[in-house]
Amino acid sequence: MRLTLHTDYSLRVLMFAALKGEGLSTIAEIAEHFEISRTHLMKVVNDLGRAGYLDTVRGKKGGFRLAKKPHQIKVGAVVRDLEEELGSSAACNRGIIARSKAPASCAVLWRRRRQRLSPCSIATRSTIW
Repeated sequence: MRLTLHTDYSLRVLMFAALKGEGLSTIAEIAEHFEISRTHLMKVVNDLGRAGYLDTVRGKKGGFRLAKKPHQIKVGAVVRDLEEELGSSAACNRGIIARSKAPASCAVLWRRRRQRLSPCSIATRSTIW
């Protein structure tokens, strides 16, 4: 399985925030630490906040921290939430299961296919901590 840079950066942000504990992390310090574009990190942090993985604090002394305990955040869940390619609609749109007769069968077939992917099943059980 190949992850997008967006998901790779998202996992890095989550692990960095986990190391900070209750303290606030900033985009600037993560950009410097990993040598990643601040602009790209803004989108990553925004998406992680909307997905419920980060609590964000606005303002001059703002930043972000994990919204959950690190052991509660499963790598597989983060990947599924952020990787567009893993969604059943993406599979249908790309024609992977174009021969399906009923619309619901696409989701069923995709679910079966996803369960067979061992990296996904390992990631589903693994946490960021």
